[in-house]
Amino acid sequence: MKSAFRCRVLSHSCELPDVNTNARNEVEKLPRHCTSEILIVYVGEQKRKYRVHLDAFRGASTWFERETLAKSKDSPFQAVTLTDKADDVEAFEMFIQFAYIRNYIVPSKRALDQLLIHAKVYIFAGRLECPDLKALAIKRATRYCLASFENAIRYNGVISSLPRAISTIYNFTTDPNVGKLPGHQGRGGHLNEYVARDGFRMLLAQIASCYLIELKTHQDFLRVHNNCSDFATDLLLFLGSGEKMQVDKEGNLIYSFEI
Repeated sequence: MKSAFRCRVLSHSCELPDVNTNARNEVEKLPRHCTSEILIVYVGEQKRKYRVHLDAFRGASTWFERETLAKSKDSPFQAVTLTDKADDVEAFEMFIQFAYIRNYIVPSKRALDQLLIHAKVYIFAGRLECPDLKALAIKRATRYCLASFENAIRYNGVISSLPRAISTIYNFTTDPNVGKLPGHQGRGGHLNEYVARDGFRMLLAQIASCYLIELKTHQDFLRVHNNCSDFATDLLLFLGSGEKMQVDKEGNLIYSFEI
């Protein structure tokens, strides 16, 4: 059943049928956010200007909290510039939504690019020290990939956006354990070190292995495969396993080879 939430200071009712409990709780905080100071943020190479509420951003990002508190000592006017290569305008707009309602909605016109958008949000969340958004991005990407086995639209979305998602994730993340299996490793039945892997890298390598026959006919995928040796190495972990993607009750990937 759809639940209508009437904003206390706004004159309209907000229909929020598809957001989780945390998001609904955040909606109740909107009046407080909307009375806080205004923060000016310039994003991307073109320095696109955004006006947002300071309290909402401080509550969502450790980076924003630290950066704005430091600036407030020098000037009451709050302005932040984000122009690194990882500072993507689209990802920032997803972050704006998250800062207010702890969720984000991908525009319908970008439906076939959802995997890429989740990848960009994942990178941006790491940059802003926002672990909750980072976890949400990979969980939604995993859910999207899993649905591609049953849904033709999502299948087309995965096939079309996967090369760009691979390029984004492998260019903006680091992983010292490339080519290693995630989980506890050992010999002769004795477990020793735990090998941690970047979850989004593993997701992309696994979904690519599932659709490799189709992807081999796409020049953009072949180009990424040739240019990104880390991805090519991780892909080998999943080839020949014959396993489809599986997730646990929390939506996290299950690896059939994990010890």
